[in-house]
Amino acid sequence: MDNIVKLFGERVRLLRRQKNYSQERLSELAGLHPTYIGQVERAEKKCTIETANRIAAALGCTLSELLAEPTETEQKVMLETDTEKQHIISELVQKLLVLDTDKLRKRASVILDMASID
Repeated sequence: MDNIVKLFGERVRLLRRQKNYSQERLSELAGLHPTYIGQVERAEKKCTIETANRIAAALGCTLSELLAEPTETEQKVMLETDTEKQHIISELVQKLLVLDTDKLRKRASVILDMASID
């Protein structure tokens, strides 16, 4: 069950990015809160069929298109995005490991603040 929620969130994120929409823009079009869109994309929230339909309409697709299995190309894009994220995180960790504890706390605070924006 949790896997389908994760796949749905990934699909929303993929289609949103294909439209070059921010989470804020998608939320405006769907009449939802931006935080909620982020929670759906991260599989932290399960949405109702009605809400899924609103998201689909905002993305310019049908509910069945939104719920469809990702194509091979879409799967490749999602995998590339994950690989790119892993590379960025690895670089970041390497740079953070050389900092003393106080500097690390300050940098972590900035990163966490920035992460909560989108």
